[in-house]
Amino acid sequence: MVNQITNKDIPTVFVVKKNDKIAEIYLPNQNKFQLNIKNGQLGSFQYLKTDKNGNLHFILEFLTSMNPITVKRFWVKTDNNGLLKSIYFLPISNIYFPFREIQINDDGSIWFLNAVKNGIELLYGNNN
Repeated sequence: MVNQITNKDIPTVFVVKKNDKIAEIYLPNQNKFQLNIKNGQLGSFQYLKTDKNGNLHFILEFLTSMNPITVKRFWVKTDNNGLLKSIYFLPISNIYFPFREIQINDDGSIWFLNAVKNGIELLYGNNN
C-alpha cells in the first residue's frame, strides 16, 4: 500500500527566478511581488515558511564574485503582501557542505546547521 501526502489545504508560495537580478514571489491570495538584487547576482531565493503571524520567511543567496566564487546568505522576512520587514545576514561555511538544514518555527525564529572545521554548529536566531 502506498500512502500519498497531499498539501491541498496548505496555501503555497511560489518563487520564480526571472533572471540574475529579479525573483518573483506568488502568494496564495493571488498577489505577487518582486525582489530586485543590486550589487550581486541572484543565486537562489527559497521560501521556507509562513509563521503564525502571517509573515513569510525566505532564504536569499547571491553571488558577490565569480573568481573565486563568493556567496552571501540572508534571512528575509516579509508580511503577506510582500512588504519587507527584516533582512539578516546568515553565515556560510567556508568548507563544502552538501546539504543545509534551515527551519523556521511558528513564532518566526530560525535555526540552521552550518559546517565548521571540527564538525557542525547549530545556530539560532529570532528577529521578533
